[in-house]
Amino acid sequence: MSIQPESPPMGFIAVELNFHRPPGDAKNERTWPFPLICRTAKDSFLSKLVTPGEYPEAFIDNFVEAGQWLAEQGCVGILTSCGFLAMMQPM
Repeated sequence: MSIQPESPPMGFIAVELNFHRPPGDAKNERTWPFPLICRTAKDSFLSKLVTPGEYPEAFIDNFVEAGQWLAEQGCVGILTSCGFLAMMQPM
């Protein structure tokens, strides 16, 4: 899949986990026909991500900060692939 140079970038907020991201994975640049800019949310380690309770506000703020940085880079949308982040969404 070739990237169109005039295409605006999509943003990806990552968590602090390292594992193989093959083509087809949302964080792999080769998955998309447009540029992808990635940003890791600060302090988003597994021990803080997988929890039975609510996330502290400072934890959520780190994701907001990552999203704002991506927007400043010109990203027209932001995505992630971590299902645990659904807990951040209002019910």
